[in-house]
Amino acid sequence: MIHITAIVEHFPIRGAFVISRERRTVQTVVRIMIEGEFEGKLFTGQGECVPYKRYYETVETVLAQIVAVKDEFAENIENLADLITKMPAGAARNGLDCALWDLKAKFYGKPVWELLNLPQPKPCTTCFTISLGTANEMAEAAKIAAQKYPILKLKLGGDGDAQRMKQVRVAAPNSIIVADANEAWQ
Repeated sequence: MIHITAIVEHFPIRGAFVISRERRTVQTVVRIMIEGEFEGKLFTGQGECVPYKRYYETVETVLAQIVAVKDEFAENIENLADLITKMPAGAARNGLDCALWDLKAKFYGKPVWELLNLPQPKPCTTCFTISLGTANEMAEAAKIAAQKYPILKLKLGGDGDAQRMKQVRVAAPNSIIVADANEAWQ
């Protein structure tokens, strides 16, 4: 028998995270825990997900999806992975899947990549995101970020984007720049 819990957590953002569609000062996350007793030991797998308005998800809809399958999961521990694939793609399914893989990794005492027969992951370079703002604000943020991060992703929003990109390029001349307009461009 397993027990599934989902809780909502709120994480304040230093300043704000701004894209063309929205401005956020708090990131809301649904954290999912799957607890199970196996061979006399208690294990807990954890996953998390972020409901996206863009895909018509809310905290309430994600929690409702988890509650809707929770009892079936609890009674079918051997078939959890199959049950998850029957859920619609989205935040709830992602969070449950992550929690399940974490649970399996803890139970077997192996990292997920080994359980999947994959090569050991190696570090990779990713983008550091610069929030949408004025050209001066973004250039200043890029100048600071470029000291630590080689790839900068600029959130853009339409009017003024050319100036934003020019000023960021001057402020971070050696950075790789990625433009992300979040559907603000036609």
